[in-house]
Amino acid sequence: MQGIGGGAAAAAVPGLPAAALAGDVEAIITIGHGSLIGPMPEDFSAHVGESFTLQAPSGSQRVLLAQVDAIAGGAKGGRRPFSLLFRGDGTRAVPQGSYGLSHPRLGRRAVFLVPIGPDQGLGAVTYEAVFA
Repeated sequence: MQGIGGGAAAAAVPGLPAAALAGDVEAIITIGHGSLIGPMPEDFSAHVGESFTLQAPSGSQRVLLAQVDAIAGGAKGGRRPFSLLFRGDGTRAVPQGSYGLSHPRLGRRAVFLVPIGPDQGLGAVTYEAVFA
């Protein structure tokens, strides 16, 4: 599948902002067992401690996946809600919003990140992504 770099084609993908679609749609959709249900906690659990690339309008930066947490609830038979905590690299913080997030094995995905505060003594910001 061809990559989408913005414009009218990117606007045709509901829920994914054009700025986050820097790669191909197939890679974005297939995180999560190749289904449209989306990612599951186990998709990320094996990658705790690994670096991801956050693509923001201000430039890319590396973020470290620090934690994967299950969240109680969720629809019966649907995806189990979970959250991911990422530690920024300390170079600059990005505001709450949707960003492209990529990993060598997981591919690319648009993810809504919320800065939840500075990391204890490391001078970096911690970001949370919730999948419900």
